[in-house]
Amino acid sequence: MVNRHGARIALKNALTPGERIIVTNLQREESCPFRVVERTNTLYGSESEWGVECLSEDINIWGIE
Repeated sequence: MVNRHGARIALKNALTPGERIIVTNLQREESCPFRVVERTNTLYGSESEWGVECLSEDINIWGIE
């Protein structure tokens, strides 16, 4: 799930709220810094969902108008 200012992403590795990560949109070949907001859910198996917030207003990593 994505929106212009953030996303909910599934990861196998644990994150910490406030941590900064780099997210890459492989289709657009574009990367952007994000801040981890919170753990939102645990999926099947070992993956967890995390809410992340885009830290660069100038980059539209998802291409959303």
